Amino acid sequence: AENFRQQSRDLLRNGAASHDDRFVRVLEAVTLAWVNRRQVSLIHYDEVSGAHDEFVGGVVAVFPCAIQSDICVVVADGETGAWHAIWIDQIRAADVLEEPFEPARPFSWADFLVSAQRGEALIGGGTAVELRFSPEAAASIETTLWHPSQIVESLGEGWLSWKATVPYPERVLLPWIRRWGVDVE
Repeated sequence: AENFRQQSRDLLRNGAASHDDRFVRVLEAVTLAWVNRRQVSLIHYDEVSGAHDEFVGGVVAVFPCAIQSDICVVVADGETGAWHAIWIDQIRAADVLEEPFEPARPFSWADFLVSAQRGEALIGGGTAVELRFSPEAAASIETTLWHPSQIVESLGEGWLSWKATVPYPERVLLPWIRRWGVDVE
């Protein structure tokens, strides 16, 4: 809880979000729906297709992410109960509804993280990604499970191919890719 409070303070104080009225309105609506166990209607902007879609469900978790300088909202679909993660900066509008919300199952961070890494929990699913690592990085890549969907193959001369299906790779993978510098293509 203290980590959440501190990251939230830092994000709102230092991030671009502190000057964005829409961000604050959406965060307030999402938080009210979460605390009061009400359904929420979200207008989600899909970065890939450019479409605006309505999502109706209940909020099961809210957490700040320092890497993306954003806040993630985990909502349960009103019909299926499936969890979906939506970044607040992708929500164009949020309205708290009168309908109560009771989750179909208790929220589990472990279950959510596994489904998010597979691309199941993020709206838009996953994108197939292939990275090629130099011989200098190969040992670390080959001996570590970086993602549950990863497939690692030898390309010869010490180079490795790393493939995975990742939701929003520009958000999720870029910080990790940058870490490898010239040792990744």
